[in-house]
Amino acid sequence: MSGSLTVQFLFATSSPVDGLRFYSTEDTAINELHGYECLGQGAYLGHYLLRPLFTKFLTAKQVILLATYALAEIKNYDDSCGGDSQFVWLRNDGTISDVEHFDIS
Repeated sequence: MSGSLTVQFLFATSSPVDGLRFYSTEDTAINELHGYECLGQGAYLGHYLLRPLFTKFLTAKQVILLATYALAEIKNYDDSCGGDSQFVWLRNDGTISDVEHFDIS
């Protein structure tokens, strides 16, 4: 079996000076994000589904519905994607919600 192991992360920071910032890693690079990001095996389909629907002006409820829709479609289409989904909410004040686990299928 050939190929290389890759590790990708999404993370956010919060500071009184800079506010909330959203980042992803790719190889040794750290990229600041604006909006949303898809990582992993189903990223190609996530971008295809989300790109036409995502705006920066969505409400929290709309973001949750959009994420749930995209994950359900990806897991239904790509056999390499599955398992529980985890949702975490980073609030504007920098606090983080509890991790919620969902079986989206």
